[in-house]
Amino acid sequence: MASDLTAYFGNIILRWLNDQADMPARPSTLYLALFNGNPKGSGTEVGGTINTTNARQPITFADIASGAAHLLTSDLTADWGSAAAGTTISHIALFDASSSGHLYASKALNGGAQVINPGSAVKFNAGSVTFNIGSDT
Repeated sequence: MASDLTAYFGNIILRWLNDQADMPARPSTLYLALFNGNPKGSGTEVGGTINTTNARQPITFADIASGAAHLLTSDLTADWGSAAAGTTISHIALFDASSSGHLYASKALNGGAQVINPGSAVKFNAGSVTFNIGSDT
């Protein structure tokens, strides 16, 4: 399976590994963002359509055991509340800021694009968000 990491984050890791640069300070908070297309391409962020106050929601991940684990799985529910307006969500993305910031990883939703109607609850329960950072094969 391909990595969900972005070119930005992959480049940071590779430059560190090649002794070209130090790793930057880790983000103090990570945020989950919602997109109507691939954020690495022409997708547009739509979380602000759903929640006009908090377009991105903070997210944390379960501890990763040392060894060959390469999956980052959420341990916090990311809840946008009831949708203020309708939209379509096809991708999720991981950022280091509540607005703007750096894109670290993204992936398509399992099951494809989802139509969100006004008033619909938009929530990703703990354990339902997993980013793959590489493959053993």
